[in-house]
Amino acid sequence: MSVGRWVEFANRRGSTRAVGLIRIGLVLLLWSRFANELQLFKSHGNPWHIALSLAFFLSTTALFLGWKTRISAVLTAAVLSWMYVGWGFYGDRSDWTHHNTYLLVISSVWLAFTPCGRSFSLDRFLDLRRAEAAGRELPKEEGYLWGTTLLSAQVSALYLFSAWDKSSWFFLSGQHLEQTLRHFYTGSDPIGIPGFGVLCCVLAVGTVGLEYFLPVALYVRRWHRWTVPLGLAFHGVLYLVLSVATFSLTMAVLYLAYLDPQDVHDAIERMLGRVSPGEPSHHKQPPSSHTGAADRG
Repeated sequence: MSVGRWVEFANRRGSTRAVGLIRIGLVLLLWSRFANELQLFKSHGNPWHIALSLAFFLSTTALFLGWKTRISAVLTAAVLSWMYVGWGFYGDRSDWTHHNTYLLVISSVWLAFTPCGRSFSLDRFLDLRRAEAAGRELPKEEGYLWGTTLLSAQVSALYLFSAWDKSSWFFLSGQHLEQTLRHFYTGSDPIGIPGFGVLCCVLAVGTVGLEYFLPVALYVRRWHRWTVPLGLAFHGVLYLVLSVATFSLTMAVLYLAYLDPQDVHDAIERMLGRVSPGEPSHHKQPPSSHTGAADRG
């Protein structure tokens, strides 16, 4: 890619509603995964645990509300990185180094590179109030979106490495899947379904094929009508059948990074009844302000 294309990529702007939804979704998932373990009464007087609990809840609450979002996003990423590395690997908390946890942590890190506070946030509410009080043009819900590519690239990389890891005879033959299902449903006893081994083989090959296909196909906008439901259905089945914790919902939230930001913006406008079907909502947005509140994340 030429220097000009890199500059164009870095300067592309668009609606921030999608990344605002990602921000809210990720914080809810972080609370779902860690809040129970970080309650203060579980610190047993350990000052490091108390400090970690306070840092986690204060930074993620500010991020959820969208208050001082640039700062709270960086602080949240720093706290989670310390939890993953310092407490996970060096503190011998193996449950905090699981790949499901890693996906939450790295997604929160990439989120800090996005203008995730310009939509659905206290920051935006305050910016609008200040603009109205000063008689300035209202800031649009838009920002530089190159950071969202980091989120989609993370999902694609996860799919590719997962597919590569499964590209072995042990998995493709269905043996691994059969053993996994026996572990969850029957223990050591075989599952008494005629042709179950063949079914596992078909499902294993289909899984690997899908994981090689989705990381590329999700970047093709005109295919979204069926690739996005296909991917979401895949993760829904994984959640229903296996123990995947927060993984499926995290992937569902991160799918927003693949969607066209204006399409997401328009869909929300239509759901709120502000735009008639077929009418592009961006024509209804107030003009952009290039100073003051509009230049803040």
